[in-house]
Amino acid sequence: MALAVVFQIGSLGDTIVSIPALLSLRELLPDCSEYLLVSSRAEAQVKVTSAHVFDMVWKPRLEITYYWHGAAWRKAFSTASALARLRYYRPRCAVSLMPVNRSQRQIERDKLFFHAAGIRELIGFRTCTNDELSSSGEAKIRDTQAYLRFRRLWNEEADGKYQAYATPPLLKPNDRAIAAVDQWLLHHRVFPERNLVALCPFSNHPSRDLPDTTILEILTRLDREHLEVVLMGGHKDRQRAQELLTRAGAGLNACGDMSLEESAALLKRCGVAICTESGPMHLAGALGVPCVSTFSQVNERMSRWFPLGNDHTILYQDVSCAGCRLVACKVEGHPCMNGIRADQIVAAVDRKLNGRSMGLEMANGTCILEWPPVLKPQPC
Repeated sequence: MALAVVFQIGSLGDTIVSIPALLSLRELLPDCSEYLLVSSRAEAQVKVTSAHVFDMVWKPRLEITYYWHGAAWRKAFSTASALARLRYYRPRCAVSLMPVNRSQRQIERDKLFFHAAGIRELIGFRTCTNDELSSSGEAKIRDTQAYLRFRRLWNEEADGKYQAYATPPLLKPNDRAIAAVDQWLLHHRVFPERNLVALCPFSNHPSRDLPDTTILEILTRLDREHLEVVLMGGHKDRQRAQELLTRAGAGLNACGDMSLEESAALLKRCGVAICTESGPMHLAGALGVPCVSTFSQVNERMSRWFPLGNDHTILYQDVSCAGCRLVACKVEGHPCMNGIRADQIVAAVDRKLNGRSMGLEMANGTCILEWPPVLKPQPC
């Protein structure tokens, strides 16, 4: 059997949206039963890598990494080492699962790298066409990173095949992670008889975080609705989360306590996940957990990063500063996030858990979108 190479770099969310394309490789390349994962890192110590995600989907035979930050000699050495290892394993082809906004210059550089490794068959190493990237303004599955990466591999066949590979659950935590989470819940839950709701309000970009006042009101309202909330995030979020929980007098703090697989197992124990646009949102969507997701307008094409899966509610504000791409908001009042009200978020949660609308409607400039729409074949 032949060996393939998969080229994927990026964060947790960036990797998760490549899962449908990864899973489809068994059909696209039926003689390739194994693959090598080639990824790039900015640092030697990264908490979550593409390999951590793909291990829960289709485990690579080997991960080959090179570093693109730091001293020139270090970058040159790691690139030469990666090329040598690729030449040793002699894969038949290389498949790109890279983001769709990669420039033509970057793609030509990628192709040169894999040709230097002795690989002649390259799949998905192209930019998306204008027709593929065009949008009527209405959010569609065809706008998303997940679909566009899939289409680069399947071209005109993508519409007919995508749903089969994009239907959750797309990844699965192992039994050890599930047991560890069940033990954690046994020791930490205060109201085990209540439904559990995940709250993931933090990200790596402060401009996307939910404001503390909104988080506090969500915690208070959900406690009054007899729901138990677990705050999820990284080590950097733990102190902030604990201060919020102490002020609210309700909720559990799992920030920094879980590995990636344990985070997945914890999300599976929740009836719904409240998320900002972040890795945990993409993880919940890939697991099949309904999300109530708040989106900033940092990206000019917000729908590029809508979650995989079904039964999601997207809340966002239409603001004049949309597309700013700022890591930290410089606009007074941070309108795209401060304008999304806690009562709208809680109403969306209630609808998912109980089927009640509780007045879920556009108000105070907040737009509410049920996601995803049905993917219909494009006319010939």
